[in-house]
Amino acid sequence: MQYNVIVPSLEHSGPTNLALALASQARRDGFDVRIFFLNESSGPSASLGGLVSAKLRIADILSMTGVVHTHGLRPDITGALIKAIRGKRVFSCTTIHMHFLDDLLFLHNWFVVHIAFKVWRAAISLFDRRFCISRSMCEYYEGLMPKARFHLAYNGVPDQRDVEPTPCERSEIGAWIIRHREEGRQILGYVGALIERKNVLKLVAEVLKQPDMALAVCGEGPLKSRVRELARNNDRIVFLGNQPHAI
Repeated sequence: MQYNVIVPSLEHSGPTNLALALASQARRDGFDVRIFFLNESSGPSASLGGLVSAKLRIADILSMTGVVHTHGLRPDITGALIKAIRGKRVFSCTTIHMHFLDDLLFLHNWFVVHIAFKVWRAAISLFDRRFCISRSMCEYYEGLMPKARFHLAYNGVPDQRDVEPTPCERSEIGAWIIRHREEGRQILGYVGALIERKNVLKLVAEVLKQPDMALAVCGEGPLKSRVRELARNNDRIVFLGNQPHAI
């Protein structure tokens, strides 16, 4: 059976990384996996791990069969179009990665967000399954769409038993962690994009106010320079950039 994944792009991000991890597991389970993206990446690309990818074409939409798993607003709308055309020849599901109204209002005005939500809500109502990555997210969408059913599927960590970890004591960050622990500080970790809606600027500002805390930041994004400027080379805050096995 085919397992078709549709993502906005192959750019390194949490939703894309999760989509590829699920696709890798599906391939190990015997599915014929195909990765489709809507746009070329404008930044660093996620690791495909040997998976085959291609830009989605109209011909793909008209001939798709099997599981169609979408991640994101535009992929969800595309998935609804595929479901409407292909009907029972596809089993459509989406994994929802955000609180739609709350998160998009960081980036767009109220009118645009609410129009987009109505279009998206109509799209995912056609799906066979709708998955949320947290219980609070399920409750959030059940309140917004009481006639739809949402399933809980935690955002799990991919199997990394084949990855050889670097012993903490031998790495630069390991030495940083050990030193601050010895000085009695609590070590916090941030793993995610450096963007407005993640409140990373507020997190850094609060850590700077607490001399008994230290923070390791893993990630890249448009707020990188502002976050670094706020930290002012404070030794209690370290920036590690994108890390392939940050967890």
